Amino acid sequence: MRPPFFNDIEEYQMKKPWTFLKHVRYSGSDYQHRVLMHIPIGLLTGIPFIGRPLQRTFHLYEKNEDRHTKDQAWVDLAGELIGNIIIELTIIGLLTWLIIWLVGVVKC
Repeated sequence: MRPPFFNDIEEYQMKKPWTFLKHVRYSGSDYQHRVLMHIPIGLLTGIPFIGRPLQRTFHLYEKNEDRHTKDQAWVDLAGELIGNIIIELTIIGLLTWLIIWLVGVVKC
């Protein structure tokens, strides 16, 4: 918890030279960074059979984190959802290509 006499989180961080990493709460400019950071998790959760338990674990983690830090967990979940959609559309595309290829092979 920061002392009340600091007006800004950056000013508070400047007073603590031992702090190398700082986590600033959600701001409009932070949205893209946080979404991009969680896309790899979405890529893993989109894998059939192993992705669902991982996705449930990630959602429980984000709900717990949001309960304690109030850092707008929906942004992290949006990044996970984008990664999930990317991998699922890729899998659907590959399966469609495989079916079309198999139908072409069988006709010949």
